Amino acid sequence: TCGATQTASESQTILLTLVVMPTLARDDSFTTRVTLQRVIWDKQGRAKLRESIDDAEGYQQFFDKLSKAIFLEANRI
Repeated sequence: TCGATQTASESQTILLTLVVMPTLARDDSFTTRVTLQRVIWDKQGRAKLRESIDDAEGYQQFFDKLSKAIFLEANRI
């Protein structure tokens, strides 16, 4: 959820952190975790606000695109 307003003199950046780790349950199996953050910068380049993005739809869109990219790469399409 985004709670801050942004003025014309500010900019924002969306940060994505992706962590991939092997699972303990099965060999050759991995767990993926993604976090999204929004950072609003003031006109002096200082971070004014940093907040987590908790929008389930945004995460679903990311994983849908990642899944498609992995499929295309695996099948050399």
